Amino acid sequence: MPGSVEKIFACARLNLRVAALALTGRWLDEKAVAASYDQAAEGYDKSWLSHLRSVTDTLLSQLPRPEPGAVLDLGCGPGNLLEKLRGVRIVGVDISANLLDQARRRVARRAHVELLAADAQALPLAPSSFDRLVCSELLEHVLDPSRVIAEIHRVCRPGARVVFTVPNEKLINLTKRLVLALGLRKLVAGDYAMSENMLNAWHLRQVSRRWLSEACAGRFRALACWSVPALLAPYHHVLALEVEK
Repeated sequence: MPGSVEKIFACARLNLRVAALALTGRWLDEKAVAASYDQAAEGYDKSWLSHLRSVTDTLLSQLPRPEPGAVLDLGCGPGNLLEKLRGVRIVGVDISANLLDQARRRVARRAHVELLAADAQALPLAPSSFDRLVCSELLEHVLDPSRVIAEIHRVCRPGARVVFTVPNEKLINLTKRLVLALGLRKLVAGDYAMSENMLNAWHLRQVSRRWLSEACAGRFRALACWSVPALLAPYHHVLALEVEK
């Protein structure tokens, strides 16, 4: 199996384990969410952001340079993106203590980096604290993405740059259905029991580019939107915005 395809389905297998509590109706407890990510943390570093390199590169290109002030990585995971950020204050937030341990090792030699275990839907951070914020592949993993967007607006200063990335679930699901219909599941996915719908085996919510744009209207000014890895294959969307207050 090609390496990139193998990484994608390793990521899907990982998120299948993470989504198990949601599918049994036990996801509503914050501690259960954190515990499930803690359990999955061992394979997260290799399976999660490894296939999102082009998404990460596009996200970073949307941050102002030079990079002054304070920056928040919301849903930082094991720190793959966090280690690339620069600023006088850098904060990484994740709900999983085990993932934060991985991030802590990754940025151990970096000054001005803080790590915080917290729920993105209720951040223990002061209002108007950050000049830049990145939120990559997080909104589809929370119960109430609107609350996360409200918290992002609250903790950012007026004029702050915010960059979101979200998966294009419709295209991903279509691709999976085509793979299944053509009998290519074994070739593409190996022993992974691939489902037709990402909500069954991956994400808690479908967060489309349109939904995100509408949810941010009135709080953020749109700056740019990119399709990744390409316009004709938009498996992920990267949205850059400016906070309005």
